[in-house]
Amino acid sequence: MLVDHTIDFLPLDKAEEMLSRLTRLVKKGGKFVVTGTDIYEVSKAFANYHIDIADVNRHVFGNSKRLAFSAVTMSNLLQHNLQMKIIKKRVNEFIYTIEAQR
Repeated sequence: MLVDHTIDFLPLDKAEEMLSRLTRLVKKGGKFVVTGTDIYEVSKAFANYHIDIADVNRHVFGNSKRLAFSAVTMSNLLQHNLQMKIIKKRVNEFIYTIEAQR
């Protein structure tokens, strides 16, 4: 049985429930293969400048309309594309806050 990138789009409790149901269907000696995006590897590649934010979004969200930004990419967007002056930039755990002024 192959579960290809399906788990990535489910809430954790639903993913566990789905995996539990599917693994019960595998016959003794049968194989179960699951693929998904390794968020640790994506994060590491991004932190080491091996991929850009567009690649992160593609790996994490696929073709959905959701996006993730970093404090740096949001600051650059505000400053360079929208001509805003960055007043404060801070990151608390995984949440960035950018204060900008026109």
